[in-house]
Parts: sequence; C-alpha cells; structure tokens
Amino acid sequence: MMNYLAKFSIAKCDFTLRQRRFQDSDIAYIGIFELSLEGIYELDLSKSSKLMHIVEAINVESWLGGGIGFPSREMAFEIMADNHTDLIKAFIGTIRQEKIVLFDDGERYAPLLMELVLECAKSAGKAVTCISPIPARFEGRNRRKFFDNSWGHIVPKADEAITYDLSYLCEGPKNKSLTVQEAHSLRRYGVIQKIQERWKEENGDEK
Repeated sequence: MMNYLAKFSIAKCDFTLRQRRFQDSDIAYIGIFELSLEGIYELDLSKSSKLMHIVEAINVESWLGGGIGFPSREMAFEIMADNHTDLIKAFIGTIRQEKIVLFDDGERYAPLLMELVLECAKSAGKAVTCISPIPARFEGRNRRKFFDNSWGHIVPKADEAITYDLSYLCEGPKNKSLTVQEAHSLRRYGVIQKIQERWKEENGDEK
C-alpha cells in the first residue's frame, strides 16, 4: 500500500538580479516546485540562483493515499483540494497583478497542484497562462499518460497552456550515468531558463 507524500513550494518568482521588482511587474510569475523528491525536503535552487529569486512562498504537503503504485489523478487532486484550497486562495489574494504565469518543475503531481492554483486564480478574476515540461522519454509511457491526463484538465481552464519538451537535457552520452534526482534537477533548471527567457521578452530587461 503506497501513501505518497506530495510536498511543494508555491513561490512568487522574480527574474531580476539588479533589484527585486515583483510587485512592479505587470505579470506575476508563480512557480510550483516539488520538495519531497527522493526524501529531499529542502528546495535546492542553487543552480538557478543566477536566474531567479524567490520573493515569497508557501509550502503545502499532502499524504495522497493510494493502493498499488502511485495514487490516481482523481484521488490525489481531491485530497490536495480538500487540504490546500483555503491557503492557496489566501496566497492568490496577495497578488495584485491581474495576469499570472504559472509554471512547474515537471514532477508527477505538480500539474495537479497547478490545476488547483489555476482554479483559485480564475475564481479571483485572474488571467492565467500555465507552463509545464512534458515527462522525459526515460520516464516511460505510463508517466506520459498520467501527465497527458492531468494536462487535459488544465488546458480548458487556462487562458493559455504551454508545454516544453526538455528531454534533450537528460540525453546523450555524457548523461548516461545521471541519477533520477540529477535528471530532475536538470529539468527544473531547464524550466527556469525557459521562464526567464519569457520574462525578459515581456519586460525588455537585460540582466
């Protein structure tokens, strides 16, 4: 019997190193980062420290229950919604911007939490763009199927939904010996790079 711990940070993100100006931007960038990967309970963004600041964050965690294998999307989402909706609504209430770019680091249950944050943001009248990396090829068909199912619930609710294929970051001869944790760390860094590029395009700010 698997009782999977899903632990995430929901963070207001700023991509300026010269000065932090999250509150001055027209668009709020909100990242969803898993904390519980392979028993690691601290959010390690050291590789991304030259790309992004976390201005403010809340942490949420849920034991998702389940059976054989990972909990289903439906069960996991219901548990997350029961546990975190009020806190997320309060967090959204601190965001003055009317437009939000919501992105995640590609972990299994991140799109479910993204969907919950999306629903809370839409109920507050926000326009929301959702961005997520698709699972890498080495993660297998079942992992991709789970993602496609989860993403299928986000697309009709979001104002815009974008996916990135970052599989190339974990492929090639030099990456054959990567651990799962190292591969996921590379993907997280790749996502943050993509989001930083988008931020710079929208803000015209060279760092």
